[in-house]
Amino acid sequence: MMGDTISGETFWVGKLMNRWAERWVRYWTDNQGVMATTAEEDVAFCQALALQAKAGRVDPDRALVLRTSSNFDMPPPGRTAAQLLADEANEKGYSAFIPSVNAAYQVGSVVVRELATHWDRYEKVIPSTGK
Repeated sequence: MMGDTISGETFWVGKLMNRWAERWVRYWTDNQGVMATTAEEDVAFCQALALQAKAGRVDPDRALVLRTSSNFDMPPPGRTAAQLLADEANEKGYSAFIPSVNAAYQVGSVVVRELATHWDRYEKVIPSTGK
């Protein structure tokens, strides 16, 4: 599945709040986007980086956000949003946590290995996707 990620300061779960997110994605993308994932934490991370950049401590152009999906904002059929949240708060944890960690390692380790192995190439030049 290909789709768009929406980030914000609001955590949401369930049908009604999901519709809100879908409408915003359509609005921001001029009806071209389809909401597929949420990423509330990324907003805070990017804001913190921006502040650190103003202080001269980081280069925000060297940030890589590797996003994987560890849980869902919609419950499975027959379950309510409250039940989904209760399941994640109990012993079950995030429904897709282990697959998301594996995916992050598979992708992220390639990037880290490339940067570490060829730092002489990237120390002064920011890596490019070629796009």
